Amino acid sequence: KINPDKSLDDLSINSNLSFEKIYFDNEIQNFLIFKNGNVKFNFDRSNLKMAIDAEYFLVNQNYNNNIKINIEKKLNEKTKVYTIFKTEKLKINTKDISKFLSSYDKIIKDQNIILDSDNKISFFIDNRNEIEKLKINSLMKINQFEIKYNSDKIKKFLPEFNEKVIFKNNNIELDYADNEIIVDVNGDYSLKEKFDKYKIAFSKKTDK
Repeated sequence: KINPDKSLDDLSINSNLSFEKIYFDNEIQNFLIFKNGNVKFNFDRSNLKMAIDAEYFLVNQNYNNNIKINIEKKLNEKTKVYTIFKTEKLKINTKDISKFLSSYDKIIKDQNIILDSDNKISFFIDNRNEIEKLKINSLMKINQFEIKYNSDKIKKFLPEFNEKVIFKNNNIELDYADNEIIVDVNGDYSLKEKFDKYKIAFSKKTDK
C-alpha cells in the first residue's frame, strides 16, 4: 500500500528463485558445492524467512546429496538458522578426502567406504554477525574400513596379526551444544579373523 506521502504500509514480498551453483571462497569451494537449488523468500515489515533446498556436493561432484537450510529473522531479534542434510549409501574413496586426513594418511589405506548420515545444525547470528548457541547433532553409519597398525604388543598375543585392523557396522553419534562435544562410537572390529564388539565414548569442553 502506498500512502499519499508516498510511504509504504504493509509491504510484503514473496519470491521463488532457482540457481545453478552457489560459489564460496576457495577454502570452502574445494570441499563443498551447492547446485541445482531453489530459494523461497518471504518478507514483511517484521519478519524475513528464507528456505533453501539444493543438492550439495562433498569433495567433488561425484558425491551429491540434498540439503535444506531455513533462515528466519524477526524484527529486533537475532537471525535463526536451521539446516538438515543427509547422505544415503554415499560411496567415498579415501583418496578424495586424504587432504582432510593428512594426520592419518599412514594408517588409512586407499579404500571405498559407504556412508549414511543424518545431520542437523542450528544456531543464531547476532547483529555483529557472530554465531551463538550452535547445536550439532549427527548420526553416521560407515559400513567398513581398514587401518594399518603395526604393534609389537598385539603380535605377542596374536602372532598371526598382519598389521591390519578391520572395522565394520560402525555407528557414530556426535552432539555439540553449550561448548561441549559428545561422541559415541560402536561397531565390530577384527585383528585377525574373528570380530568382536567395540564401544568408544568421550566428551570434551571447547573454547567459547
